[in-house]
Amino acid sequence: LCNVTVHSGETVRGLKRAVERLTQMTQNEQRLIYGGTELADDALVSAIRAGGSSEITLVRRPLQQAQWLDRVEKDGRLLREAPPEITADRDVVLRAVRQSGVGAFSCAAEELKADRQILLAALRADGAHIGGSFKLASAQLRADREVTLIAAEKDWSVLRHTTEGLQNDRDVVLAALRRCWMALESASADLRADHAIVSVALQQSGDALEYAAATLQAERGLVL
Repeated sequence: LCNVTVHSGETVRGLKRAVERLTQMTQNEQRLIYGGTELADDALVSAIRAGGSSEITLVRRPLQQAQWLDRVEKDGRLLREAPPEITADRDVVLRAVRQSGVGAFSCAAEELKADRQILLAALRADGAHIGGSFKLASAQLRADREVTLIAAEKDWSVLRHTTEGLQNDRDVVLAALRRCWMALESASADLRADHAIVSVALQQSGDALEYAAATLQAERGLVL
């Protein structure tokens, strides 16, 4: 039991630094629980309670988990060297993918490749080249419209790895086409016969006509 005073504008990570100074327990060893919920490092202390004092439960993580949290925070790709119990550890994998994207996501246990939060973290970390993480995700997540739309807005190649239903989704296909005309190749037959869809691709390159439906390829006005 210890008493720690921090400014209301401080983050939980700052609170952990204060606890470390008092207890010698490293930040990665600490789990701070309030109201039955573990506090995220980037959460503000003010969100816990407005003014006054709060009682927070401090739980010490297993040493192996804490050590791996420290390692992947520096380089998430080190997850490839981790034992199975660590690649199946949600906290460690989430930390790793936030740092290294697909380099860490590819090493996660299969059940964690079906975790929506972990995939979204990997997509954010991968920037404009997120097709690698997306194609490794579970079939259920690759069929998730919201996830696919977020991914397609950054990397057109995800359209290759999603479901036929989403390849026939106008919003998803348009998002991918705005990134690159080559996404038209992976669009459904119905959308490859859609004037508006094909026109978006042709505005970028006349080569897109190769992937348009035969009926549109014959329309001289569309090409011009």
